[in-house]
Amino acid sequence: MKSQLRAGGITKVFISHLHGDHLLGLPGLLCTVSLNTNAEQQPPSCVEVYGPRGLRHFLRVALGLTGSQLLFPYAVHELEPTADQSPEEGRLSPEEKLPNNPSGGKKGRTLQERTEEDPSPGWTEQ
Repeated sequence: MKSQLRAGGITKVFISHLHGDHLLGLPGLLCTVSLNTNAEQQPPSCVEVYGPRGLRHFLRVALGLTGSQLLFPYAVHELEPTADQSPEEGRLSPEEKLPNNPSGGKKGRTLQERTEEDPSPGWTEQ
């Protein structure tokens, strides 16, 4: 796939929602922008990333865990949808938390840490 756009020329990124197919390539894209900035080229003054709440935390964790070092600053702008942009049934209020069992009661395995007192398998059937 070819494009006339150079990675070093990217200054703004827009993430529509926090699904893996829209989000997981972002840390790699920022590293590519950083790697494609050469000595003759001025690095971007700041790459601005726009997306939903939680994006800033994701980027900090992903870049931190991978030890990624960017040659430029980045700014994350978390956008909050208005009532007319998001259906009521799809929203969580700040007081609500995700359920402890996100599988909705489906059968699966729960991983548990093994201890010396309990050397049984590290998972239980549900």
